[in-house]
Amino acid sequence: METIKVTPMMRQYLEIKDRYQDAILFFRLGDFYEMFFEDAHTASKILDIALTARHKTEDGSVPLCGVPYHAAEPYIQKLLEAGHKVAVCEQMEDPVSAKGIVKREVVRVITPGTVTAAEGLDARGNNFLAAIWKGQGGFGLASTDVTTGEFRFTEIAEEQSLLDELGRIHPSELLLASRDGRLRERLYKEYPLIHFTSVSDELFSDAANTRMAAINAASAQEFVDGLRAASAILGYLEANATESLKLIGDLEPYQVFHYLVLDEATRANLELVANYQGDRHGSLLSILDCTLTSIGARRLRRWLLYPLLDPKEIGARLDGVQEPSRIEIWISEDSGPGKARG
Repeated sequence: METIKVTPMMRQYLEIKDRYQDAILFFRLGDFYEMFFEDAHTASKILDIALTARHKTEDGSVPLCGVPYHAAEPYIQKLLEAGHKVAVCEQMEDPVSAKGIVKREVVRVITPGTVTAAEGLDARGNNFLAAIWKGQGGFGLASTDVTTGEFRFTEIAEEQSLLDELGRIHPSELLLASRDGRLRERLYKEYPLIHFTSVSDELFSDAANTRMAAINAASAQEFVDGLRAASAILGYLEANATESLKLIGDLEPYQVFHYLVLDEATRANLELVANYQGDRHGSLLSILDCTLTSIGARRLRRWLLYPLLDPKEIGARLDGVQEPSRIEIWISEDSGPGKARG
């Protein structure tokens, strides 16, 4: 760096990058998002795009690569799938009328659990962002899908039950307090494909929990640890995807013991929602799914993962299935574990 001449624009880039060191920075320059230095080396390999250089002089050069701004989403999705965060930095004023360096700001930080672009998601499935808080008497678990507004939480006493529930939710991203290194290692052994994000313990703090309790007074005493996990999700979205907060629905509690427990091995062997290769094709879900809408498809998937135990609820569901003309509406309006909007 000492041998490279730092221009005013590059100084602006470095100042912004310093605030988002854990993300690949998409820096808007005209019709392109440019990436520099180590970001350029990393992105060029993952995206299979050319790595070039800026300011090629005897004093050194700046590695760079770029993608068209109007077609950036597929590239962003590839980086997310490779386990990286992406910070999108936009031009905040017209370059033609700007005096000096164009003002730029990061407008969103995209992580695996905060993706909203339709082309990067399966409309008939969920893309969950989850959080776990390890309390004295067990674990608090919360999850949300920012594309559907679903937001629910629970508490689980035993670690194995936590693993089973995590397998049912199958989040794209999981938030853990930075203090919970051992828990992270344990969970990673079971679910290496989940993107784990360590966040400040303050996101699970008493102050955050009190705020959540104020809007969920009925659940405050019963689900203290669960509310901590939910508050961490809101804090994370507030910092990284503020617009997503407008889409989040009411926070709903649920109890895992209200449903038949199916561990990961059982779900895999029965091929409920995926075959042995992890694909939907050939699973029980693929055979049963004749739903007409994405919201119905997601509801049906949850039914398979959360079998009912109550005979009355089972009977009511069977009665609904006997009316094909109304089943799609009934699926959409039914309240499974949490009254989701999707």
